[in-house]
Amino acid sequence: MFGRTCDFLDSTPDGALKHGEPVRLSELPGLRRIVPGLANARAPVLEQYFAANGVAVAARRESDTMLGTLDLVARSDWRAVLLGVFDSCDVASGAFTLNPLANPPLLLDLTVIEPERQPLSTAASAFFGALRKVTDEVNLVATRMAEEGAPHQRRTYPASDQLIGGPEPPVLTMRAGSRFNSKTQETSTCRHPAPASSTRAATTCGPTTRCTSACSRCGPR
Repeated sequence: MFGRTCDFLDSTPDGALKHGEPVRLSELPGLRRIVPGLANARAPVLEQYFAANGVAVAARRESDTMLGTLDLVARSDWRAVLLGVFDSCDVASGAFTLNPLANPPLLLDLTVIEPERQPLSTAASAFFGALRKVTDEVNLVATRMAEEGAPHQRRTYPASDQLIGGPEPPVLTMRAGSRFNSKTQETSTCRHPAPASSTRAATTCGPTTRCTSACSRCGPR
């Protein structure tokens, strides 16, 4: 087995449910649910869960696009049941109210299908090893929330920013004489003095100035 993840009910952050608390869907009145299309492998699993546990659905809306589903959930009273491995990035984002399904929970086993008579190549084995590690790390966030509840701190955003998984990311721009800092996702301006041999006036880079020539640390412009 590649991994196991739990399902969550995703709702608008302005709804009545408390973020992180387990929810029993059969106790929710007037559930307006976004469902995957019949061709989606998840559709029969979800329908069986709803039927077996007496979950009443007031309205259904079909959607097979993840981004469209998340955008509608964030802006309205429509809700969706999504996998925890997809919801992990929003556990503390404040963009959605996430509630693990309970009594009973809904779990999905993730498996790897490979040819029986042909072993994985070295490259494929390395890829699956890396993929498993990332999946475990991401899924652990959702699993802990399902078992222990929501984190104590959540980032909150204005309603206008609550789009598809949270606020729009900052626009990253690169100027001549600037370096990209991958840890902070910001640009930091080079402040190394230009070489004395430069034919132009030597200056130090700042917010409004740029390298006058190639910088030995930042590289050429």
